[in-house]
Amino acid sequence: MYKTIAAACLLAASSFIAATPAMADCQDVKVEGTVAGAIIGGVIGSQFGHGGGRTAATVGGVLLGGIAGNAIARDSCHDKRYDAYYYDNVYDDAFDGRDDDRNYEWENPYSHHHGYVRTTEYYEDGYEGHDGPCRAFEQRIWIDGDEQRGTGVACRRHDGSWKIVSDND
Repeated sequence: MYKTIAAACLLAASSFIAATPAMADCQDVKVEGTVAGAIIGGVIGSQFGHGGGRTAATVGGVLLGGIAGNAIARDSCHDKRYDAYYYDNVYDDAFDGRDDDRNYEWENPYSHHHGYVRTTEYYEDGYEGHDGPCRAFEQRIWIDGDEQRGTGVACRRHDGSWKIVSDND
């Protein structure tokens, strides 16, 4: 039983670490947090009850774990200690803007992580099967003193938000 719970916690930790990279989309983070929470809740719930009671406990664990995982992940995008709090609006501003020569910068004063994004090409009619408009971008990020560079393409969703559809790190 304890091995199962430990495995679930390890899975959760790795899911949350993977869900919050420097350039994660908050919507993706919420989905991954919900899934990880549901898995953990289901594993923990399956440890209780017998027969139909075990099934009910597992389903209850999935539901409660999914709700908790979503809430934790959602809050990570609004907490001043997380990088996403600083870079989300910067990336949106860069993708919305038409100034390809400008570096849009961000910095987290708590972790001292920082970086910038610069848009390059504009695709009015979409990019590789994704509806437009889309923006190609370059980014440089410093995390714990290590520089990371990347390029990609982001496209506007129907709700007006941007989603990275190609990440060429």
